[in-house]
Amino acid sequence: MIMCISVLDSYLESYQHHLKTVSDISVDDSNNNVSCCESDILTYSFDDIIKEFCDKLDVEVIASVDAISFYDGWLNLIEFKNSSCSGRKTQFGLKRKFNDTIRYFERIVLNKCFLDQTDIQTRIILVFNPDNPDGYNDIKNGLNKYAKRLPADKYKLNTLRQYCGLLQLCNEFKILYSNEFLEDINKYIQTE
Repeated sequence: MIMCISVLDSYLESYQHHLKTVSDISVDDSNNNVSCCESDILTYSFDDIIKEFCDKLDVEVIASVDAISFYDGWLNLIEFKNSSCSGRKTQFGLKRKFNDTIRYFERIVLNKCFLDQTDIQTRIILVFNPDNPDGYNDIKNGLNKYAKRLPADKYKLNTLRQYCGLLQLCNEFKILYSNEFLEDINKYIQTE
């Protein structure tokens, strides 16, 4: 299974030209080009890699997460959202991105070798910047904290965690606020 790790390393090396800052990758072009996470740390723009791959085949671009990194034995699939992600349409789109991305790695990059048969651990990270214009979530979060539950907006996203768990898409699924991701970025992306 070391061979799969070397295949993944070679794959990423061939896409060095798609290394970008986290700030650039996390820009929300549908929201005045606001960046979800401000950081000069470089990682791979997976949207750009998939676009290049699909353009070469002259096919419609498949759904993909925004960024990837392979660090410390983990393949990190990172999706940035500058919203609460609570809408059904958004959650459906996220499920498709997660599923299509995993399928692409297993069938195309690893040549039909399923990730769970390799030494590669897979982590999906949803990084979001929720809207909280009226403070309503503050009240709900206080109640959730008292009940020893996740904050209200993260609790709403548990359906995504359940989906990934049911289909065994990854070894670990994380839902992080932008600031949480940036505080622990060195766990997911090589920062040196």
